[in-house]
Amino acid sequence: MLKFIIKPIDVVFFGSGKPFNLGGLGESIFPPFPNSFASAIFAKIYEAKGITNGVFKAVYGPFLEKDDKYYFPAPCDIVKEKGGSRIKVYKPRESSNLIKVENTDLENKIKLMPWIKPECQEDYEPFNGFISLEGLKKWYYGEKINASDLLSEDRIFYIEDRISIRMDDSTGTVKGEDGLYRVRFIRLEKGFRFVFWVELNNQTLTEDEALKIFKQHPKVLKIGGEARTATYEVENHNFKDLFEDFHSSNQGESCKILFLTPGVFEEGKPILNNFENLEYACISGYTLLSIRSKHNYKNKVIRAIKPGSVLMIKARNLSTPIDFYKPTDDFIGSNLVLVKKGGVSHV
Repeated sequence: MLKFIIKPIDVVFFGSGKPFNLGGLGESIFPPFPNSFASAIFAKIYEAKGITNGVFKAVYGPFLEKDDKYYFPAPCDIVKEKGGSRIKVYKPRESSNLIKVENTDLENKIKLMPWIKPECQEDYEPFNGFISLEGLKKWYYGEKINASDLLSEDRIFYIEDRISIRMDDSTGTVKGEDGLYRVRFIRLEKGFRFVFWVELNNQTLTEDEALKIFKQHPKVLKIGGEARTATYEVENHNFKDLFEDFHSSNQGESCKILFLTPGVFEEGKPILNNFENLEYACISGYTLLSIRSKHNYKNKVIRAIKPGSVLMIKARNLSTPIDFYKPTDDFIGSNLVLVKKGGVSHV
């Protein structure tokens, strides 16, 4: 497996499947989708070898790195005290005087509801951001998470608004009267870089062959919209080694899963219906995931759950601690989950 540390030289833009109209506002998503980075790496392989498909067995990321520390989308069952530093994690609860699960619009699709018990005068809100590998290990084992384990998005990147003009490439002039639009780019804060792992199909391309390609100068990739330039470092490293100290009880069929990348499922079917024996869910939100492949002649947009989503399900075929839940060939790298078997305690 190869690990890429990727540093954008300037601002970057990562689009979603959301339609963009001229005269409007284009906003970059964060974190980027896995296929954005996979396609950038594939493009360099294609240029060197002319291989059109079958290069990757799997990809992992993109995540964040700073000062040799790794950061992942924070589980959305983590909440932070408003105006304070206290951190809590939702616990599943079977019943409440306020809400009964069977009376919700989900009916029998879930069995439990996630709750917290704030002390007097405490007020909590969802935490949106990233968690360190050390913090993720605390979450995995149900240990106390500190504010130092978490990074809010405003500490990782900031937005730069820029005005763009749609150009006619053949004449170098403005194309149409409505060709002016605004784009919100992202610039990483100092010290932050993207980190991305690729597992190669050795029958198509070995790691040694790939390293020869990526060790050559210039060490640059074109990433995201407008093919922005980024430098990279590459080395042999197995992503799963990061989680070698994550151990489950392996008792029972219940699994608590955290989506580290977007969750993509069968089209035309409510997302929660893709989980058999769902006990409860804490969804980080929804997004549109798109793919436009010249080589595979695919143009597809699908709804997905955002990374950071947490679910408790019953599943026998998931490996611990890292696996793909119902992986999809169209959106490589999606559905990467951190798995803890044995469930969690109720309150």
